Amino acid sequence: MIIVRCADDFVVGFEREHDARYFLDTLRERLKELALSLHPEKTRLIEFGRFAANNRKRRGLGKPETFNFLGFTFICGKSRQGKFLIKRKSRRDRMADEVASREAGAATAYASVSPRTG
Repeated sequence: MIIVRCADDFVVGFEREHDARYFLDTLRERLKELALSLHPEKTRLIEFGRFAANNRKRRGLGKPETFNFLGFTFICGKSRQGKFLIKRKSRRDRMADEVASREAGAATAYASVSPRTG
């Protein structure tokens, strides 16, 4: 098992699906005792890792799922030598929001600095 945590966000990795399901069920029960819950849209079990692509291909499924964590999208991939690699990309939705806010800020700054003529 591997746990990556930052503030109130975390990702937990398991080798076996039944271990992951047991952990998720136990976590939900313990949080319920504290009147807390996991966000249903942000909590899911996915097949991810070195063997995910081959396992999914053998079962007739598509590429392994991706997941978002700390502003990045994590993707199963391969290096140029064909070895397993976890790829990270900046989340498109956050990147688009950032670009739009900077463009709006730049337009406002330009409008306040440029002299009016006419």
